[in-house]
Amino acid sequence: MDRLLNIVFGLIVIYLFVLVAHTGEHVQILAGLGGAMGLSFFGFVISWLTLDGAQSAFVTGLVAFGLGGIPAAIILLTFFVTGTLLTTTENTTYSDLYGDMQPMRRRRRNGIQVWSNSFWFVLFLVIWFILRDEPFLIAGLAALATAMSDTWATEIGYRLTWGPTYIIKGWRKVQPGTDGGVSVSGVLGGLTGGLLIGILSYVIYPQVGMATGLFIAIIGFIGCQIDSYLGAYFQYEGKKLNMPVIGIRRLSLDNDAVNWAAIGLGSFSSLILIHLLSLS
Repeated sequence: MDRLLNIVFGLIVIYLFVLVAHTGEHVQILAGLGGAMGLSFFGFVISWLTLDGAQSAFVTGLVAFGLGGIPAAIILLTFFVTGTLLTTTENTTYSDLYGDMQPMRRRRRNGIQVWSNSFWFVLFLVIWFILRDEPFLIAGLAALATAMSDTWATEIGYRLTWGPTYIIKGWRKVQPGTDGGVSVSGVLGGLTGGLLIGILSYVIYPQVGMATGLFIAIIGFIGCQIDSYLGAYFQYEGKKLNMPVIGIRRLSLDNDAVNWAAIGLGSFSSLILIHLLSLS
């Protein structure tokens, strides 16, 4: 799937470069091509990305920098760098962190992980570039705020648990790190992550006012709670998705699919609320 998305969005950028962009934007897209290539290669070399992760990061970076310019590149890099620095290895256990205090190694992000977190940001950025309609830019920023909020909530809640952790669906006590679990430190981490994207959006985008920046942060936090609920339902409880209309029954959703769905719900809800609240 990540390879297909790389091809599709790569072709979209080529189409926009040839038929839509003007001269100044041609330069910006070419600069984005070089910047995305260099940064994705660097991420692979320092073991932050797998090979397919680097390929996906190249395409998402090309869209962000090439179509969104330096502001979008800063937003995406902030999410990627902070999320990677916070993320631990998959085989690091709770006892490792709080018992034996074993050293933590970071895991490489693969292509699916890159796209599950950045797909909606990239999609809405493309739509905004074509239509020049500000609500789509805000929806893209809200999508990344959701991804940031979820990442910070998960990692900070796992590392710095204050008090018990509860499963959000049913409020049963569970171990830190459980899919769908929430804790005080996780909630604060999620708020901080979403707020950081909101503040950055306000600072670097002239068209994003203070109220809109706060709106982006709030949507990010709400999306994070949606992610927790979906994680509790599909991962912790092991429920499966039934889609008989398109011939899919008993479909399991893993963490990447849950992230993708929650970010999408958060960003689409932002479009609805923008219309209702007339934020743009």
